[in-house]
Amino acid sequence: MLQATGVAGLELRNQKRVLIWLTMLGALDDAFDLLWQALDDPACQGTLRGPWAWLWLPEMRPFRSDARFQAVIDRFGFMEYWTQQVPPDGDRLLHGRLVEDPSRA
Repeated sequence: MLQATGVAGLELRNQKRVLIWLTMLGALDDAFDLLWQALDDPACQGTLRGPWAWLWLPEMRPFRSDARFQAVIDRFGFMEYWTQQVPPDGDRLLHGRLVEDPSRA
């Protein structure tokens, strides 16, 4: 498992890089742990600290395909927005969950 103290001290952009690398290496448990660490600190200050479009990079597909990604979507409040607008990249909503466009597989 990832050492929280080693990564928590990194700048946000470097935390994002590590998260992408962990996902590419298949270390999804560590990737999700790191994301929650990155969100927990600024959440106390009432901000999400920066853009999160990188979650939709092709390299992040395994991360988005994991069942735990729904909790990320819920935490950001994306579902409420997507029910009024359109989900990203041709994805769709089905029974309150994000379903990825199968053509991107």
